[in-house]
Amino acid sequence: GTIGSVDIGGSLMGDAIVGAASDNTGRIESSHTIGDLRIGTTLTEGILAGGGKNSGAITAAHRIGNVVVTGDIVGGADEGSGAICSGGTLGKATVTGDLTGAAGLRSGSIRSGGNMGAVSIGTPGESGDVTGGSGDSSGLVLSGGKLGAVEIFGSIVGKGPKS
Repeated sequence: GTIGSVDIGGSLMGDAIVGAASDNTGRIESSHTIGDLRIGTTLTEGILAGGGKNSGAITAAHRIGNVVVTGDIVGGADEGSGAICSGGTLGKATVTGDLTGAAGLRSGSIRSGGNMGAVSIGTPGESGDVTGGSGDSSGLVLSGGKLGAVEIFGSIVGKGPKS
């Protein structure tokens, strides 16, 4: 179904246990749409993957509104962890810290199947790196349609053969 606006005053975290036991932990999922999202209040918070698939992740089949993550988005060991993914459109995405991939496929990523609004990673004078991990397509911003302005206040670093 549809989920309205979401406001989390701390972190969205997956379970740290590696493997199937932590699949889909710390996850917000909608079969339709999710309204605007706000996660974290300090730079030490954010979206933090666990050890399983889709842990520490936000997914919607059709649309996600604007997203503000205060802190980092950090991928994990398995596929789709530490990620924001809309099958359709995604509004503006703001991450005040870093976007970091890991060993998992598409870990540490912001993705949409349709248009995506402006993307901002980091804060002027502070952090704001986009770093791929050993997993394919990790540390990724990907739009399946039009992509608004992209602003990265740090570096872009690939650490794997396809990140």
